[in-house]
Amino acid sequence: MSKNNNVAVEESAAIKRIKQKNMLKKQRLAIVFMVIAIVALVAALIVVDYLVDIYTFEDVDGTAYYVKKNGEVYALYDKDGVACEKNQDGYFETALGTMVSVNAETGECKIYAFVHTSDTEVRDFGEYVLMYKQMTYDHGSTKDNSKIIKSIEVHNEHGTYTFERDSKMNFVIKDMPGAPYNRESFAQLAVACGYTLSTRRLENPKKLENGSVDYAEYGLVSEVRTKTEIDKEGNETEVEYQYEPAWFVITSMTGESHKVIIGDKTVTGTGYYARYDGRDTVYVLGTNGFDGYLLNTLESYITPTIVYPMRSVDYFNVRNFMIYGSIDYNKIYSTLYEKYGEVDIENLDEETQKKFNADYAKLFEQNSRKMCDFSYLDTSDRQGTLYAHSPYVNHLDYADGYNLNSSSLDIVLSSFYETDFTSVIKLSPSADDLSQYGLVNSEFVVMFYYETTDSEGETVYAENFVQISDKTEEGIYYAYSETYDMIVGVKADCFEFLEWEEIKWYETSYIQYDISFVEKIQIESPAFKVDFEIEDSASKYMTYLQRSGNTIGEYSITKDALTGKYVLTKNGKSIPEIYRGDYLIMPTVYSMGQAEEENYLFAESREFDSNGDGQNDGVMYYFYNIAYNKDIQGYGLMAQVVCSDYEGNRLAEDSLVWGHVAMKSEFFATNNGYMFFVSKESQSGAQIDKIYGEKNRGAWGNGNLFITSDNKYILINAKTGAWMTVKDYAQGIYFADRETSRLAERAITIPALYEDGKLKRYEETFYPTTDKKLLYNDETNKIMAYNKLSGAFEDITYADCSIGVWNAGAYYVLDDGKLVVVNEVTGEWGYLSVLNSPTYIANIKADGQILDYSIPIVTVSQKNSEKTAMENFQQFYKALLMASFEGMAEISDEQKQGFEALDDFSSDDANNPCQLKITILMTDLVGNSRHVVYRFYRYSERKSYITVELLTEGEDSSSTQAYGSFYVLHSFAEKIIEDAKRVVDGIEVDATSKY
Repeated sequence: MSKNNNVAVEESAAIKRIKQKNMLKKQRLAIVFMVIAIVALVAALIVVDYLVDIYTFEDVDGTAYYVKKNGEVYALYDKDGVACEKNQDGYFETALGTMVSVNAETGECKIYAFVHTSDTEVRDFGEYVLMYKQMTYDHGSTKDNSKIIKSIEVHNEHGTYTFERDSKMNFVIKDMPGAPYNRESFAQLAVACGYTLSTRRLENPKKLENGSVDYAEYGLVSEVRTKTEIDKEGNETEVEYQYEPAWFVITSMTGESHKVIIGDKTVTGTGYYARYDGRDTVYVLGTNGFDGYLLNTLESYITPTIVYPMRSVDYFNVRNFMIYGSIDYNKIYSTLYEKYGEVDIENLDEETQKKFNADYAKLFEQNSRKMCDFSYLDTSDRQGTLYAHSPYVNHLDYADGYNLNSSSLDIVLSSFYETDFTSVIKLSPSADDLSQYGLVNSEFVVMFYYETTDSEGETVYAENFVQISDKTEEGIYYAYSETYDMIVGVKADCFEFLEWEEIKWYETSYIQYDISFVEKIQIESPAFKVDFEIEDSASKYMTYLQRSGNTIGEYSITKDALTGKYVLTKNGKSIPEIYRGDYLIMPTVYSMGQAEEENYLFAESREFDSNGDGQNDGVMYYFYNIAYNKDIQGYGLMAQVVCSDYEGNRLAEDSLVWGHVAMKSEFFATNNGYMFFVSKESQSGAQIDKIYGEKNRGAWGNGNLFITSDNKYILINAKTGAWMTVKDYAQGIYFADRETSRLAERAITIPALYEDGKLKRYEETFYPTTDKKLLYNDETNKIMAYNKLSGAFEDITYADCSIGVWNAGAYYVLDDGKLVVVNEVTGEWGYLSVLNSPTYIANIKADGQILDYSIPIVTVSQKNSEKTAMENFQQFYKALLMASFEGMAEISDEQKQGFEALDDFSSDDANNPCQLKITILMTDLVGNSRHVVYRFYRYSERKSYITVELLTEGEDSSSTQAYGSFYVLHSFAEKIIEDAKRVVDGIEVDATSKY
């Protein structure tokens, strides 16, 4: 039984395996049938889809295209299945250029536009056509030379001109390569000619009987036309004229040329009719680039230019700037005719032409009036000179003693830097053109040199020569420059200086000289005469402000490898020094502060305008005190500020404010009232510490410097709060010889001290920190000082003459005019500046006698005080500095000549026309001298005619050599005489008062 069961089990398993195999076979058959069915189904679907989604489109030339789905949308394809491109308007374009719109959802398609092209035409976009492919003036924008413009030749009613490329690929005007033109204007022309985009082509232009296009209808051919003109009486008349259409030729770099003729404007005024030469088509081109450019004059492109382009940073940097007026051409031409007869200047031989030009220049100079002649003087060249107060030097022979008005000259020069042009009138004018605009015999001539740099950075002088007409009734000046070969119009306001009164050219304050340069002043009148001599040779010193670091802007302080000395360099090259040798740094004067009141140190006040009406109506009081300020980590200056009206009523609440620290510095204060602002660790500091510190003659401190509302310098010890007032926070500096302690007679011109390699001796000089006159004893080789008490010279020690610190180094002038001195041993440096006032140690001589008196005076505070002879003389000189021209003298040329021919003071009569003569002799720090004579002639009750004479070295003064056009008040001349008497007699002088 079991056996049978087992058999049964085995059989059922085998049957099962057989069934599985049969099922696999059936599955395989089923899969095969399924695959076949799927393939058939896909094929069926493809056929259905093809039938549903593809439409056939036939172009106007019969070419077949297909519309079918591209993803989810319909698109246009060519017969090869390549999709057609869309233009910027969203239309598909065929090879023929037909624009086809295709509905993306339904596939419906239709022709939107058909634009045909012929010959050189190129379709741009939409329905627009270019006469030829687009061309550009930008040669860097494409490598296709056929698209790059080489030249544009223009012909219009105003004339003919051509823009062409030069050897550097820059566009220039043909036959005028140097003519400046507006790049933007040329760009407009180039775009108009290079991009001939037509808004439409006339489909049915007007035809002639022979069937050809009637181009005259569109202004595209030459013809006789009529126009209406209005005569002077206002009558209208019809006149005939020959009309010529405008045209241009544009040429590419490959030599392809296109000629386009421009006709009349369309009726709507939005375009011009145009024709491509040789093609029977009428185009309509837009007005852009035509109005104002292609159809305008060549002059409309030109940038008005009459002088070399000047820059805002240095337009004033001119040499020999001259303006001529009142030119007598008749005299010039008649004299030339007498010598040469009728000549054709251009056909003269070289030698004769040279002589002719020289004669013309000489006659021009003789028969014209030079209105100005000046040059700019750089700051570095003016430092320490007679010209320090003005950047311009006068070269005008007849008025060389006058000081130029720098503000007025800035106006003149800026008029050529930023000229207010009306337009370019004529480029490359003919002789008739010049005559028409008053420029053959011009009313004015301007010539000057402008300093600039060439492409290699070298300094060059651009020459400028400009002829200017008289002013027209319309308020226009015409100007012509042969260099730029153009006539331009200039608005009258721009050239207003051509009509200035002479006084506008000069400083009305005519005695503007630094008193430290003055050596002698002579005052003469019919009844009084005195010669003043100023002895202030040791007062020519400079201020010194020490700085740290090894750079000064773009300059560097480096040690010279050969000499081992520190020098100033720029871009690795040494800068030439003005002076090299010893220099003495002098301390500034200080005094310990003393409180004025118990509740404050000191007070200051000033008036102010509280409501902005231009009138002072209140007083601001500052009550100063010292307190510790944690922000500056030391003691500082604070003020209680109180505002009140003139009656004492307070206008605002009291406020406490901290002073701003002007400078922080270590300092050494000597016990006898001198102070050095210097680092203790520096070489100078070490010397000071050795000389003064070891002998307990002073003490070091760290200070905070403050400047009060009245410009007082207050120094506060940052650690202790002790305070002091200082004369200035800069040291004095002298260039001198440390072996003899001799100071230079002129501080900066040290090289002049040496003659034949030996030190030049000065018999008399002064030492800055004493009142002793010094004498060099050649026998003992020592310096002796004059003792006023004993009345004799005595030997003095080195220490007496060396209050200060000696160093060795070089003095430099930087490009911006700043002055520095560099210590050749340590590399330390400091800024320098020339002082413009004399020191207290100068003496005044009157007719050879030293004025040594004191005048008791009473001050406002009722305290007794004294005024020295020097201070009294300073008031006299201050009055001279206040002297000014009042205006133009109202006298004839004959009267002027009569005054100038008079001998000085031919009689002692007080009514002598020449009431005053002032002679001033000056020498500056670099050796320039100036000898000026002023004469005053009374010609009315209140006014005096003044002349100025500048003498050269060794020249005698003569009234006939003087020149004048101005007047001063008679009372001023009388005051100068009275002031001079007072200085001599020891009577107080007040610079601003009349007596």
